[in-house]
Amino acid sequence: MENKNRKNIRIGGRNKKNKNSLSKYFGVTMNNKKTKWRAYFYESDEKIKPTIIGYFETELDAAIACNNTVLKIFGKNALLNIIEKGE
Repeated sequence: MENKNRKNIRIGGRNKKNKNSLSKYFGVTMNNKKTKWRAYFYESDEKIKPTIIGYFETELDAAIACNNTVLKIFGKNALLNIIEKGE
């Protein structure tokens, strides 16, 4: 069984693999082919390919979907995007 401790969880974000992301949220990037925002996360540091959550019309919708998904999977250990009210 996979260890789902906080240190083993990575949501996507601005890192070496995603340095061209225009999103202010981790786990969200613009997919130019679909012209939609893609939400994704990595289940562990060993996993090379991300788990795609889905494609969304807005960056905010993708960030919310990312938060909801990782919260369901990792519970209190989830690393969440901070979303301000009114965004």
